[in-house]
Amino acid sequence: MDPHEPGPVPAQFPAEIQVGKFAAARIQEILALQHYIDQPRQGQLASQQVPRHLRRRAVSHHPNRLPRRLRDKHRQQKLKSDGQVAAKPTKRPSRRYRRRPQNLLDEYNRRQRTNVWLETHIWHAKRFAMVEKWGYKMADHPNDKHFRAAFRASAQSCLMWDRSYCNCWELKGPIETLMSQLRLLVGPDVSIEGSDLLGGLKEAHACVYQPGKYPLGVIGSVSFIWRPAETGKDHRTLWLWSHPSVYATLKSIFLNLFGLSRVESNEDTTLTDPPEKKLKKDVNASKMALRNVPFDRVPSYVDNQGIVTLNDLKDTLNRFRLVGPKVQMVLSRALQSSYIHEGQVNWREEVSKEEEQEQSEAWQEVSQHAPGEIQPRSVLSLITRDPRVLLPPKRDGIQFPELNVPTPCMFKAKSSIAKSMLWCSNIRDEVTQSKCPDHEINQKRSKNLVPGTPLALTEDESRVPVMLVQQPGTGQNHYGSGWDLVFPAGWGASMWMNLVFNGARVGGLREENHFLFERAELSELTRFPESEAGIHEANRVTEMLKTLHFRYPPDKRTNYLKLSVISPFAAPWPMLIRNYLDDDLARKKQTQDLDCSQFFVVRNPTTLKAIEDQLSHSAPMKYPSNEDLMALVPVKLEIIGKGTLGQFSMICCPNLNDSMDDPPQELAKEDKKLAARKALKEKHVQDKARLRKRWKDKKDRIVQMRAESTLNKTNPDEEAIERIKEEMCRLKEKREEESSTFNDKMNSLWLADATDAKNSSSRSIMGFVLEAGYSLHLGQVSGSGYVPLLALYEFSLTRGQQSRTHVLTRETNTNQYRWAKMTITHNKS
Repeated sequence: MDPHEPGPVPAQFPAEIQVGKFAAARIQEILALQHYIDQPRQGQLASQQVPRHLRRRAVSHHPNRLPRRLRDKHRQQKLKSDGQVAAKPTKRPSRRYRRRPQNLLDEYNRRQRTNVWLETHIWHAKRFAMVEKWGYKMADHPNDKHFRAAFRASAQSCLMWDRSYCNCWELKGPIETLMSQLRLLVGPDVSIEGSDLLGGLKEAHACVYQPGKYPLGVIGSVSFIWRPAETGKDHRTLWLWSHPSVYATLKSIFLNLFGLSRVESNEDTTLTDPPEKKLKKDVNASKMALRNVPFDRVPSYVDNQGIVTLNDLKDTLNRFRLVGPKVQMVLSRALQSSYIHEGQVNWREEVSKEEEQEQSEAWQEVSQHAPGEIQPRSVLSLITRDPRVLLPPKRDGIQFPELNVPTPCMFKAKSSIAKSMLWCSNIRDEVTQSKCPDHEINQKRSKNLVPGTPLALTEDESRVPVMLVQQPGTGQNHYGSGWDLVFPAGWGASMWMNLVFNGARVGGLREENHFLFERAELSELTRFPESEAGIHEANRVTEMLKTLHFRYPPDKRTNYLKLSVISPFAAPWPMLIRNYLDDDLARKKQTQDLDCSQFFVVRNPTTLKAIEDQLSHSAPMKYPSNEDLMALVPVKLEIIGKGTLGQFSMICCPNLNDSMDDPPQELAKEDKKLAARKALKEKHVQDKARLRKRWKDKKDRIVQMRAESTLNKTNPDEEAIERIKEEMCRLKEKREEESSTFNDKMNSLWLADATDAKNSSSRSIMGFVLEAGYSLHLGQVSGSGYVPLLALYEFSLTRGQQSRTHVLTRETNTNQYRWAKMTITHNKS
């Protein structure tokens, strides 16, 4: 039987029906059902028409928590209960409208007016913890991995971070004028006029000082590159890269040193006539709205004679740093040379075909070797393809082949290889402004018959001129060697994604500082404790550590008074040097009264080598000259056996009877400020109760006045009530002021009076550790810090014939001393 064929009618059903009567009856049932749905039972609100387990107390404030069919009725009931008339709801723009690129970019530009965003900010903000430093919004550390993964990348593969926050200065002028003035800013041990440097073949690093104040008045470190000279011209160009913390100081020095004044731009950016047609918004132009691109926006300064020019290239160049043994593989995938074809009408005509081919061959040679085998700080230029067309289909699955290291590297820096189009401002602007939109690249990629096939090089494809600067490593395995990648603005995000997809692991400020720690180097600001930026950073760290310490309750804090720790949150260099000078005055070896705040760090490698040689001999060291009495010597410590090091750990001079097998302990001292703290707290409790009672009396007086006026059926004296309220406000402010004063006094009673840093414990303090931790590279605890030269002299006298490399260290939260090996660090900057 066919299933679609109707079966027999059951016997209980009538054989036929009257359609009219049947439909009328059904209509009545449908209307009754609809009326029941529209008119719920008496007293049931829209919010009560859902099951009990779905009812929410906050539904009156958030109608969207109800089903969609009940939201309008709930809004009307809520307005009716408030005595209001339901207004016509305004349609809110959709999220897609609000997140359109033009609106989104305007919002981003508004948010970075206070702190500048790097071009890789959006990528970092989704994956990193962001911090505000030096006027930038910067990535501090990733949210997924600790620094151990970053160390593994720097030691075994490739680690990368964005250093575009460094400021670039461009100096132009006669070579003699530039050299004569720049010599005033560096020490006598720094050469800025070598053949490789003047030829633009290498980058150099130097420590900058106030003009003519060496070794005092340190500012910070800079790296500089000379533009390769053109034949028959002595007008040269120099790029100087500096840390953003010294931006204002360097700017002031350059202006005063060369006698420069601001050049006002004559460009009129106002629109006189309205546009005839509404054009599509340029996304690239919106991204560069807050940057000094094009070059006309760059702040320019010139001297009275118009010979020397200073251009502030801040935020106009990107600079990435890549370190690790696999850097060459990552860069060889991400940077592919683009050959120049004849007859092209663009900026590439200014580059000769021979030079570009020579640069391409040099890059092919360099790509076959580890970065540590290349000449240190060599400069190599290249014109690369659009990084967006070189993206691999996916990030994972990249295999790094072994480098062919047996063959020696034949690369040698030459002027033709170092010559770059980045030096030309008009070319940089054209490269930035001629970048094609991303959707065009995606359209070309979608037309490939086989997905993932690389796009072929065409004449209309964008080219990017880049500059590669080799960064040397340390040790025999060249740990930390790599390349710095410099390229124009506007290409930061595209180049970043290309490098990430080709296997580079990304780090932030924390990973960068830990990388420097593994290389036994201090961070940028810690290396200059006497500079203005270094002092500012030290004060910030001190306040942060104090806040964290006093956030704990008293019974959970470390009692530094019992542990004889005089300065747990800072390194008191002036006090320590003053203590050693006073001891010399007592021995009548020093008769001058010096300003110990004018201390400095010894950075001359020759001087450091001489100090190390004297310390290694059995004879006592020579007494420091008058110029070196306030000198600090950088040292490195490695724990021997058990123990650890922390920030501001003390470096102490051991006694002659101290045993290596049984390190000594600091005896616990009596807390002499305990009684003062108890008395201060009791007085504060009494004062606080007294002020509270006075405030309560004022409040009760107001209540009494209002009650009497109600009883007598008269109006209260509002003027008198206002006067009483003002007195209550003054009492409250006084109570808060006394509480703040009490907290400051109580906190000071938990710390020792800073008078004698040297003799604050049973072992004389020689110096302090500024950065310490467990070194994954060395496999042991190590740290870096400073020791006054006078302390080393006294240390050599105390130790006599015993080892002068072994010292005692003690952390700020323990009384246990630990043995450590001390070596002098040879600063390369």
